[in-house]
Amino acid sequence: MKRYRVESRSGKNHFRADCTEEELEYWKAICKIDSIENQGKCYYREFPVSKNKKIFYAKDNPNMTKEELELI
Repeated sequence: MKRYRVESRSGKNHFRADCTEEELEYWKAICKIDSIENQGKCYYREFPVSKNKKIFYAKDNPNMTKEELELI
């Protein structure tokens, strides 16, 4: 089973969560909402952390999928 680290950084607010594949969609949705509200950056990476690419959710793209909204 793959493991992921989800991070959100915006001004004074930031959080980091380690999760499994099953929990990833939930944390991505939370992270995306936080990045929209607080104008920050949010990304997730697959473990091991040093070898992975980052995926950023920008404030300019507030469209969430139906599945992401249902998770919250």
